[in-house]
Amino acid sequence: MTGLQQKLVQLEADYHNLLKCYREIAAGREEEISWMKNNDMEALLDYLKEKEAIMDQAELYRRQIQETQALIAAENNLESFSIPSLKEKLFPTLVEQLDRIGELINTLIEELTTLEVQEKQLEQILRQRTGIISGEVNKSQKQKIAKKAYSNVPKLPKK
Repeated sequence: MTGLQQKLVQLEADYHNLLKCYREIAAGREEEISWMKNNDMEALLDYLKEKEAIMDQAELYRRQIQETQALIAAENNLESFSIPSLKEKLFPTLVEQLDRIGELINTLIEELTTLEVQEKQLEQILRQRTGIISGEVNKSQKQKIAKKAYSNVPKLPKK
């Protein structure tokens, strides 16, 4: 994994954690309103302490996100971090690399096609040669069998 990929993984995790913090705060919203309406200051105070701890944690994630984004922007020569500008910056290099790989694949396909044609030609030559050899063997065997057969034929008396 490259340094950029690691930073992006960390950034994603920090965003997930920040979102989790905000969802925890949102989940307590109705209870907070209820305690205010019912004038339950003790429960409200306890909740506000929990909420403050969650907000402190959220602030840590927010700072980490800012630092990571600034680092990514600086390392990639961007004025500021943004997904579209990062894609613009990185995507062309990926396209070039993919084009090079595509050219290699096309060259490989051409080479394999040539090899296949050559292989078929060799196979055809081999079949023809095998047929000739087979024919020669058959001819030779036939001659031996015929010679043997004629040698075993009883000779007819001469008149």
